Amino acid sequence: MERQDPPGRMPGTVRYGVTDTPLGPVWLGVSERGVCDITLGASSEQRYRERLARWASDARGDSGAVAAVAGELDAYFAGRLTRFSVPLDLTRVTPFTLRVLRAARRIAFGCVTSYGDIAGALAPLRPAARSAARSVAIRSRSSCPAIAW
Repeated sequence: MERQDPPGRMPGTVRYGVTDTPLGPVWLGVSERGVCDITLGASSEQRYRERLARWASDARGDSGAVAAVAGELDAYFAGRLTRFSVPLDLTRVTPFTLRVLRAARRIAFGCVTSYGDIAGALAPLRPAARSAARSVAIRSRSSCPAIAW
């Protein structure tokens, strides 16, 4: 019999590892679909596993599974990469947040814009800068900050 995951949980296994960056240690989570989590500030593997346990059905340490994203982050911080190519798993992202991330992705590397500009690009959907800011902030804290852009 196939295992059923509880509602609100990501099915399958999230494989994770940590990489050193100029921002400090960054924990990386990868599902079978792609990068599903990037966390800055988790002080230990135990704390990161506790974080994953809130939404992942299963989590296992596997540095090989995160090697590609770790390599791209290294290249990004070294100034050799401006666009990520690793696949993303954004299944936990709301439709509005996904639209915000797509709008943010159109911002050229090295350029700056405001949440109001992003919200303006989404005007027919929801013209609120606060909503755009909240979507970016939530994703930056809880999922795939730099890579989703």
